[in-house]
Amino acid sequence: MTKSKAPQIHEPLATSTLIQAGVPVQHVLWFNRLSPRAKMQALATERGEQVLNKVRQFMNGPNRLNHNAMAV
Repeated sequence: MTKSKAPQIHEPLATSTLIQAGVPVQHVLWFNRLSPRAKMQALATERGEQVLNKVRQFMNGPNRLNHNAMAV
């Protein structure tokens, strides 16, 4: 029996990672429209924290991923 491992993520806030993590499309679009400086500030907002939480859950592995954890 093999244990499931957390995915190897090199760019946690890349568009493909956000989508794989289950971040709603409207949040991905919002985040990607921001400049790098604005992205850092946005992560401190409620919406940014929701995005980070989804990515953290995804990085912790499939056993902890909860697709219903984020309100749209």
